[in-house]
Amino acid sequence: MSEFVEKMIILKLSFEREITFIKDTLERKKENLKTINAFIRKYCEHEWMDDYIDIDVERGMNITYCKHCELSK
Repeated sequence: MSEFVEKMIILKLSFEREITFIKDTLERKKENLKTINAFIRKYCEHEWMDDYIDIDVERGMNITYCKHCELSK
């Protein structure tokens, strides 16, 4: 086997390990974010604001959100 092919195999394995690590890290961060959102939802002293947002050029919609945590109703 050529040296170049061996280096490509090593690079492939390195990328696979890195992708696995990134996926695991992302899952942990998603779980942490869920916990944080639940905490904020419960303990934020919500101040609800009404606003109108554009969905596209021809459409918009009314929304209600907290000006502190940006949770929407």
